[in-house]
Amino acid sequence: MRKEILSCILRCVQSINRVAVKCHFIKPIVVIAVDGGICSQMIAYLRGQYYAKIGIPVFYDLRWFEKCGKDNYGQQDRPFELIEAFPHLQIKQLSRYRTAFYQHFMRYHYKENILPDRKCINRSVYLSLYPDFRSKEDFAYLFRTFFSLKTCKQISYDKNTLKGYKICGVHIRRGDMSSWMTIPDAYFLQAIDHVLKKYRRVSFLFFSDEPDWVKEHFVPQLPEIEYRLMKGNAGHVDLLLCAQCDVVIASQGSMGRIASMINPESELIIPSAREDVGFPIMRYREATIFEYF
Repeated sequence: MRKEILSCILRCVQSINRVAVKCHFIKPIVVIAVDGGICSQMIAYLRGQYYAKIGIPVFYDLRWFEKCGKDNYGQQDRPFELIEAFPHLQIKQLSRYRTAFYQHFMRYHYKENILPDRKCINRSVYLSLYPDFRSKEDFAYLFRTFFSLKTCKQISYDKNTLKGYKICGVHIRRGDMSSWMTIPDAYFLQAIDHVLKKYRRVSFLFFSDEPDWVKEHFVPQLPEIEYRLMKGNAGHVDLLLCAQCDVVIASQGSMGRIASMINPESELIIPSAREDVGFPIMRYREATIFEYF
């Protein structure tokens, strides 16, 4: 009975909002829930800009970073870093009470896990979860508009000591993802061998949320190569350093893919199982694919 009453109240609130929008008493707004690491934050921002592009007011809900701000195991920090990485972006927020209202009464229920058509927004909506964009072109245009080497925070590794080398970034995703989705070492070794055969002088930069694990378990398997283990950087710093590499070897995580999209001139290598896992947008970038089964 209580559930039915709450459901009735929810429908009434949404109907009133829909009528008010139709009669031009108010404008519909879109509230986007943001959570996770730097790559998740970037994609959430673009979801909002999909609607802002046609003049719909967009606001972002950043409360997750205050309430949780951790990975799925509650061990590693996930701070809000988007503005640090891309200072030109503007993040508009509602008050905590208004945000909570939209979360509870205006939540949009996806039918096919796809963003609702912006031309069909007839009431205010609160968008959570990880819906896909309606088209590859929408995503590609928005990404190019807001994220590039020219618009990001300017940081770099010591290029003077690496002069004459091709720089290859290797992202080994572990942390909370290592318990349910891992990529065998064989994939990374195969990809590294491919890069060594293709280029005469290569320096490898290893990025990971568990750098100590990489040092103890993976590095001993490597041939004699020039490499650096990137350790102690914030997530957005690792992403932007990886984006400056000539070659990116991605893992099951999104950082390698996103880094290569920030720098479209980089060469991208991905594992075969990564094509359609995680963010559907990950398949929007041409890449060399290695089978590892």
